[in-house]
Amino acid sequence: MAAFALAAVEFDPVEPPHLAHLADALLYAYLAFSIVLALVFTKSTRPMPHLRVATHAFDLVIAVSVNALTGAGSPFFVLFVFLLVAATLRWQWRGTMWTGAAVVVAYLLLGVYGHLGYGGVGFELNRFLIRGSYLAVVAVLLGSLGTWEERVRRDLVDLAGSPRTKHLSFEGAARESLAYAASVLRAQSVMLAWEDSEEPWLVTLVWKGGHVEQERHRAGTLLPMVAEPLQRSAFLSLDLTAVVPAILYNASEGLLMWRGHPLNPELARRVGARNVLSVPVSGEGVDARLFAFDKPRLTTDDLVVALILGRQIVAALEQHVLVQETETSAANAERMRLARELHDGIAQSLAGAALQIKGLRRTVVSDPPRAQERLDEIERLLVNEQRELRLFMQELRPSPKSVDREGTLEARLHELCHRVSSLWGVEVDLEVSGEIAAPLAWDAYRLVQEALVNAARHAQASQVRVRAATTDDAVKLHIADDGRGFPFRGVYELPELQARGIGPASLKERVASLRGELRVSSGEDGAVIEISLPLRFAQVSS
Repeated sequence: MAAFALAAVEFDPVEPPHLAHLADALLYAYLAFSIVLALVFTKSTRPMPHLRVATHAFDLVIAVSVNALTGAGSPFFVLFVFLLVAATLRWQWRGTMWTGAAVVVAYLLLGVYGHLGYGGVGFELNRFLIRGSYLAVVAVLLGSLGTWEERVRRDLVDLAGSPRTKHLSFEGAARESLAYAASVLRAQSVMLAWEDSEEPWLVTLVWKGGHVEQERHRAGTLLPMVAEPLQRSAFLSLDLTAVVPAILYNASEGLLMWRGHPLNPELARRVGARNVLSVPVSGEGVDARLFAFDKPRLTTDDLVVALILGRQIVAALEQHVLVQETETSAANAERMRLARELHDGIAQSLAGAALQIKGLRRTVVSDPPRAQERLDEIERLLVNEQRELRLFMQELRPSPKSVDREGTLEARLHELCHRVSSLWGVEVDLEVSGEIAAPLAWDAYRLVQEALVNAARHAQASQVRVRAATTDDAVKLHIADDGRGFPFRGVYELPELQARGIGPASLKERVASLRGELRVSSGEDGAVIEISLPLRFAQVSS
């Protein structure tokens, strides 16, 4: 502004001439001051509110002085407008209000000064009045702009939050979302409504005066809640009491106008509101609608805010639905794991013990000492299974760390092979190379146990060879038997076994859950099971 003012007076010197040098000096000083100020604000790393106030006061002094020196018809009248714009940007409507008052007073004083003939140029009343009107109108417009900016900033701050719905039921999450919507929209009452997915009810949550009330209505009473053209749109109406209310609603083409009654007649009767703002709240697993009634100074800006708010509520409720689905999935997976552990462990051992006891019926009469030895052996096996079951139950208890399994995997595998051999009468040859640490040790143990029992019980094998080894990135298991094999013949990988629905189900489930690889070879002379369990996935899972 200072630079352009200097350029102007160079082309068209100020009248009267005896004030020209003083006006030039003032403008040069103003230009220097502006350059220094620009450098200070550019280099500054923190706000300087006091310097801002001082600068604004200096701008006002310069504007009054330059206009006084150049007369009532001064071309530098625009400096006053500059002051009003700067005040609006700095302090919104409050800055415009007090700056506008100061500018009007200063301009009135300049008018008196020019009317008394001190300005050096003839005073023109009509120009003075028109310019004064301009200043008043600009001050009002900029004040309105400042008010709007402050309101938008407040709405953005409110929208920066989000409803707290963690660890809540769906209705609890809806209540939190409704309270959050009420704090943002600042309406007299706010309602969130959705249809019950299990029963033919419409559920409404109504916030009013800081309290939330929940009601259930028969679906036919309040449905459809809004008119057909508005069901998938956000809309507002400034006057619901009109004979034919005007409705603004959002569409792909932008804001459109529709005339008609937007609300279900029974809903409109119950709320008795003068204006309404409504947005759909729809997403994955969520189908609701948000209403705000009797919001003061309702504008189209509120429609945009409500649309953003609706998306936030959808995200919060979708998160709740997703958490519930995840918890259900985790519970189902845990039940499957529990069933698999019981099947692979105690169920198999009990089946073997039952078979041995059945065979002892004849031995008790014909060879009592031998029968007593077998009973002692079965008792020891059942005690071992009782210990395994106890350890497994300890693992199921919620604790920071899982219980440590007793002994190394190699020792436990030797014990397992001895137990299977005693229960099922099969010869087992075991070879273990490398240390297999938790968390794969227990899974490797269960996989070998299932494969051994399958070979002894179903394939009727007489010999089984077990090899367990650890490489840099995986645990390798190799179980071969001389039984009759599986009901199929050939070599199959895990994906094909799953697709065809063949092969050992428990082994397939456990290997798949560990992101491992499984190969089953089956023929007339027996079966070979090869398993590879990645160490990386086990470390991440643990």
